[in-house]
Amino acid sequence: VERVLVLKELLGLFEDPFVDEEGEKCFFSPEHRAAARDSARRSMVLLKNEAKVLPIEKGTKIALIGPLCDNKVDVLGSWAGKCEPDKTITVLEGIVDAYGCGNVLHTKGCDIDSDDKSGFEEALNIAKQADVVVLAVGESRDMSGEASCRSDLRLPGVQEDLILKIAETGKPTCAIVFAGRPIVMERWKDSVKSILFAGQTGTETGNAVADILTGVYNPSGRLTCTFPHSVGQIPLYYNSLNTGRPALGKTRFEAKYMDAPVEPAFCFGYGLSYTEFEYLNLQMSKKEINKDEFLDISVDVANLGEYDGEEVVQLYVRDVIGTSARPMKELKGFKKVFVKKGETERVSFRLHASSLAFHNFEMKQVVENGEFILMIGKNSKDIVLEDKFYVKEKG
Repeated sequence: VERVLVLKELLGLFEDPFVDEEGEKCFFSPEHRAAARDSARRSMVLLKNEAKVLPIEKGTKIALIGPLCDNKVDVLGSWAGKCEPDKTITVLEGIVDAYGCGNVLHTKGCDIDSDDKSGFEEALNIAKQADVVVLAVGESRDMSGEASCRSDLRLPGVQEDLILKIAETGKPTCAIVFAGRPIVMERWKDSVKSILFAGQTGTETGNAVADILTGVYNPSGRLTCTFPHSVGQIPLYYNSLNTGRPALGKTRFEAKYMDAPVEPAFCFGYGLSYTEFEYLNLQMSKKEINKDEFLDISVDVANLGEYDGEEVVQLYVRDVIGTSARPMKELKGFKKVFVKKGETERVSFRLHASSLAFHNFEMKQVVENGEFILMIGKNSKDIVLEDKFYVKEKG
């Protein structure tokens, strides 16, 4: 409550609690729209890109198919409130603006949540005429959110059937997924060459998608949650406790499902780029810190690919031994750094001992002495560099 009251004081709401009606005129100003576009494209996550289907060159004939292609409402998300959908740039509008009307064929194919397949034939016809197929699929904005959620994480209706039918044409296919939560893609993810998870990114969605497809913007988003192979894997999270039953091994008592992998389809922190990054030269300022000290960490990030791009460097820590069970790893920091192709940038973190605290059995927040493993990774699974440090009592 105190923080809320402080914020209200800083905003001047106690002196003038009424909203300035003139402020509404700025909602869709060029500056606001530019910020919305940049936020949208920076948050989209490239999950798959086989054979470098993306980016798509100008002049390419594109078949744009799916129920979210020309949708102005559902891409806004469940918390858009009393939105102004007429201001939304749809995926169709964004791609037509980027590639030209003559290079884009479009049809819906099916509705978001319907068993009607009557649009499949037209979808297949235009797919066969194109060089590349872009599918815009996903959920409506009321399928996730406050007091509103489907129990099934698969795409609703016949969208999965549509994806599989289009894939049978043999055309390189990119699936853009719009949803406010993780989606199970197990049935169809191996049938498409590229997958872009676009979330529900608001008014400038169409332009943001076009920026990524054209290569104007190199995707740099990372997953903030874990995507399972099936709903039966839930709960599934990166910072799990050590169970004592390894996920790998030949013993009878290894951790496993009978019909699914133990690992997620896409882990926490996952996301691809059009370029390739390498991490080098991990350094720590010291090997031991007191409970009131900082640990400075730095690492080189080299861009080895053909595009300029942004990389999200992730810092994880594991408390090796605690008085209560500790997670296998915990995210303690991340930084997004822009690196030009062929160049290297140094990324630094400052970790205070207090960030290693946890609640013990007495429900007291404590930092315990002992060994910690520091990990630098591209995501929660792909840990590239490791080192150790120790926390000790002062003196």
